[in-house]
Amino acid sequence: MTCNRKHDSVEYCYQCTAYPCKKYSDESKVDSFISYRNVKQNLENAKENLVKYQKELEDKHRILLLLLDLYNDGRSKSLYCNAVNLIPLEEMRKIMECIEKKIEDDSSEARAKIASVIIKKRAEELGIDLKLRK
Repeated sequence: MTCNRKHDSVEYCYQCTAYPCKKYSDESKVDSFISYRNVKQNLENAKENLVKYQKELEDKHRILLLLLDLYNDGRSKSLYCNAVNLIPLEEMRKIMECIEKKIEDDSSEARAKIASVIIKKRAEELGIDLKLRK
Protein backbone atom coordinates (compact mmCIF):
# COMPACT_ATOMS: atom_id res chain seq x y z
CA MET A 1 0.00 0.00 0.00
CA THR A 2 3.05 2.25 0.10
CA CYS A 3 2.73 5.24 -2.21
CA ASN A 4 4.94 5.80 -5.19
CA ARG A 5 7.53 8.29 -3.92
CA LYS A 6 6.82 10.57 -6.89
CA HIS A 7 3.76 11.91 -5.08
CA ASP A 8 4.28 13.92 -1.89
CA SER A 9 6.68 11.36 -0.33
CA VAL A 10 3.92 9.92 1.86
CA GLU A 11 3.86 6.56 3.57
CA TYR A 12 0.35 5.55 2.41
CA CYS A 13 -1.38 6.40 -0.84
CA TYR A 14 -4.41 7.91 0.88
CA GLN A 15 -2.12 10.57 2.40
CA CYS A 16 -1.15 11.86 -1.03
CA THR A 17 -2.65 15.11 -2.32
CA ALA A 18 -3.35 13.31 -5.61
CA TYR A 19 -5.37 10.53 -3.89
CA PRO A 20 -7.35 8.97 -5.32
CA CYS A 21 -5.15 9.07 -8.39
CA LYS A 22 -5.89 7.28 -11.66
CA LYS A 23 -4.59 4.04 -10.14
CA TYR A 24 -7.32 4.06 -7.46
CA SER A 25 -10.12 6.18 -8.89
CA ASP A 26 -11.48 3.34 -11.03
CA GLU A 27 -12.06 -0.15 -9.67
CA SER A 28 -9.82 -2.76 -11.25
CA LYS A 29 -11.74 -5.19 -13.45
CA VAL A 30 -9.16 -7.98 -13.16
CA ASP A 31 -7.32 -9.70 -10.33
CA SER A 32 -3.95 -11.38 -10.00
CA PHE A 33 -3.25 -13.80 -7.13
CA ILE A 34 -5.62 -11.88 -4.85
CA SER A 35 -8.73 -9.86 -5.63
CA TYR A 36 -8.38 -6.11 -6.07
CA ARG A 37 -12.11 -5.48 -5.50
CA ASN A 38 -11.63 -3.96 -2.04
CA VAL A 39 -8.50 -1.85 -2.61
CA LYS A 40 -10.23 1.53 -2.61
CA GLN A 41 -12.39 0.64 0.41
CA ASN A 42 -9.32 -0.69 2.23
CA LEU A 43 -7.51 2.60 1.64
CA GLU A 44 -10.55 4.51 2.90
CA ASN A 45 -10.67 2.33 6.03
CA ALA A 46 -6.98 2.99 6.65
CA LYS A 47 -7.52 6.71 6.08
CA GLU A 48 -10.43 6.78 8.55
CA ASN A 49 -8.61 4.92 11.34
CA LEU A 50 -5.23 3.38 10.59
CA VAL A 51 -4.81 1.67 13.97
CA LYS A 52 -8.22 0.00 13.73
CA TYR A 53 -7.55 -1.05 10.13
CA GLN A 54 -4.16 -2.53 11.05
CA LYS A 55 -5.79 -4.51 13.88
CA GLU A 56 -8.39 -5.84 11.45
CA LEU A 57 -5.61 -6.90 9.07
CA GLU A 58 -3.79 -8.66 11.91
CA ASP A 59 -6.98 -10.53 12.85
CA LYS A 60 -7.61 -11.51 9.23
CA HIS A 61 -3.99 -12.66 8.94
CA ARG A 62 -4.41 -14.92 12.00
CA ILE A 63 -7.56 -16.43 10.48
CA LEU A 64 -5.77 -17.05 7.19
CA LEU A 65 -2.85 -18.74 8.95
CA LEU A 66 -5.28 -20.93 10.88
CA LEU A 67 -7.10 -21.93 7.69
CA LEU A 68 -3.82 -22.75 5.96
CA ASP A 69 -2.47 -24.65 8.95
CA LEU A 70 -5.53 -26.70 9.91
CA TYR A 71 -7.76 -26.91 6.83
CA ASN A 72 -5.47 -26.95 3.81
CA ASP A 73 -5.51 -29.90 1.44
CA GLY A 74 -2.96 -28.31 -0.88
CA ARG A 75 -5.63 -26.91 -3.19
CA SER A 76 -7.39 -24.38 -0.97
CA LYS A 77 -4.87 -21.55 -0.60
CA SER A 78 -6.46 -19.29 -3.22
CA LEU A 79 -9.94 -19.82 -1.79
CA TYR A 80 -8.79 -19.02 1.74
CA CYS A 81 -6.81 -15.94 0.65
CA ASN A 82 -9.76 -14.53 -1.27
CA ALA A 83 -12.25 -15.36 1.47
CA VAL A 84 -10.20 -13.58 4.13
CA ASN A 85 -9.64 -10.66 1.77
CA LEU A 86 -13.25 -10.22 0.60
CA ILE A 87 -15.44 -11.39 3.48
CA PRO A 88 -15.83 -8.92 6.38
CA LEU A 89 -13.89 -9.80 9.54
CA GLU A 90 -16.96 -10.44 11.72
CA GLU A 91 -18.34 -12.83 9.11
CA MET A 92 -14.99 -14.64 8.92
CA ARG A 93 -15.07 -15.08 12.68
CA LYS A 94 -18.54 -16.65 12.44
CA ILE A 95 -17.36 -18.88 9.59
CA MET A 96 -14.42 -20.07 11.67
CA GLU A 97 -16.72 -20.91 14.59
CA CYS A 98 -18.96 -22.88 12.26
CA ILE A 99 -16.01 -24.75 10.73
CA GLU A 100 -14.63 -25.66 14.16
CA LYS A 101 -18.03 -27.04 15.25
CA LYS A 102 -18.37 -29.21 12.11
CA ILE A 103 -14.90 -30.77 12.10
CA GLU A 104 -14.94 -34.38 13.23
CA ASP A 105 -12.49 -36.03 10.85
CA ASP A 106 -8.74 -35.67 11.22
CA SER A 107 -7.89 -36.06 7.53
CA SER A 108 -6.75 -32.84 5.90
CA GLU A 109 -8.90 -33.50 2.82
CA ALA A 110 -12.08 -33.91 4.88
CA ARG A 111 -11.28 -30.84 6.96
CA ALA A 112 -10.58 -28.77 3.84
CA LYS A 113 -13.79 -29.95 2.20
CA ILE A 114 -15.89 -28.87 5.20
CA ALA A 115 -14.12 -25.51 5.44
CA SER A 116 -14.49 -24.93 1.71
CA VAL A 117 -18.21 -25.72 1.67
CA ILE A 118 -18.91 -23.46 4.66
CA ILE A 119 -16.87 -20.56 3.27
CA LYS A 120 -18.41 -20.79 -0.22
CA LYS A 121 -21.96 -21.06 1.15
CA ARG A 122 -21.59 -18.02 3.41
CA ALA A 123 -19.91 -15.98 0.66
CA GLU A 124 -22.81 -16.79 -1.66
CA GLU A 125 -25.32 -15.75 1.02
CA LEU A 126 -23.44 -12.45 1.37
CA GLY A 127 -23.35 -11.97 -2.40
CA ILE A 128 -19.56 -12.19 -2.51
CA ASP A 129 -17.94 -13.92 -5.50
CA LEU A 130 -14.72 -15.58 -4.35
CA LYS A 131 -13.46 -16.31 -7.86
CA LEU A 132 -10.67 -14.21 -9.26
CA ARG A 133 -11.59 -12.03 -12.24
CA LYS A 134 -9.40 -12.75 -15.26
